[in-house]
Amino acid sequence: FAKNAFLTILTFGIVIASIETRFLGNIYEALAKVFNINLDSGNVFGIFPRDGKVIALTIIISALFVAYHFNAKGVTANIPLLITFIFAFASLEMIRRTKELESPTLLHVFNNLLFIIPNVQRGG
Repeated sequence: FAKNAFLTILTFGIVIASIETRFLGNIYEALAKVFNINLDSGNVFGIFPRDGKVIALTIIISALFVAYHFNAKGVTANIPLLITFIFAFASLEMIRRTKELESPTLLHVFNNLLFIIPNVQRGG
């Protein structure tokens, strides 16, 4: 796809971001069900999940998302990996609160496009 900017943007900016987010959300909900974790446990101060098991599950899945980006995509710099962790955590929290996948999917697409379009324009 390196030669075709449209296909690069479509594939990496939209399709892969959509698949990753839906996979992330489905794994989150499936593991919560397997381990009997109530994702509707409410929030403390309107910010943090009330149940420590929800926080632990969110951290574990966010770390797995980082490991995926480290292994499959070759991201090795610390700051992008930290940002990936924060992004995954925020996406999972968005999934937990809104109980839907559209908003975090759109956020992921937007995020990827912000990275991909300038790289495509530079020829990278």
